[in-house]
Amino acid sequence: MRNLKCFVSLPSGRFRGCLFLSFLFLASCHDLHQKMYDTLQGKKVAKDSSTKKDSITSSTLQLTPQEEKDSVVDGGVPTPWENAGIADVRGLKLFIKKLQRWSAMDNRDSIAANIGYPLLNDESISSPKILLQQFEKVFNVKVKAALQQQKLNSLFRNFQGVMIGNGELWIANVSNTKSEVYKIRSINYDQ
Repeated sequence: MRNLKCFVSLPSGRFRGCLFLSFLFLASCHDLHQKMYDTLQGKKVAKDSSTKKDSITSSTLQLTPQEEKDSVVDGGVPTPWENAGIADVRGLKLFIKKLQRWSAMDNRDSIAANIGYPLLNDESISSPKILLQQFEKVFNVKVKAALQQQKLNSLFRNFQGVMIGNGELWIANVSNTKSEVYKIRSINYDQ
């Protein structure tokens, strides 16, 4: 340090050690403060769905071996997927997993873009704009909880499509081609 020319002389001994530790403490406090700020900003951004980018794709999601399986629902033999209009079961399960992530992140725009309009059980919900205006009423806590709690290895299905929860959501393949397109067709919220 003696060979360096500087305008401030550095303290020596124990004081230098205390100064160094103080610097580390302040730096870690700054990092903690920055993380807290970012977290708070993240929560603020999460409520503003218009600024969110959808980075969830089928290639970024994985199904666990348990989710890939098809368990028996209600102790009986499950209805064949073909009866529900589903040939690509893995694709359907990845779609549901995306819905679960979007719901957890409060990504309203992505959810609204994956609904078949008008809703079969409420024709007044006829566009993404109308859904977004009433989002908290339609995609309420009960509906979100049913979606989050749905196990992908125990999906009830019939000719109407695939049921989430106790019928809070119904999903169907809306494509008439080999390439399946899944949409939410009914949201059973308390009207």
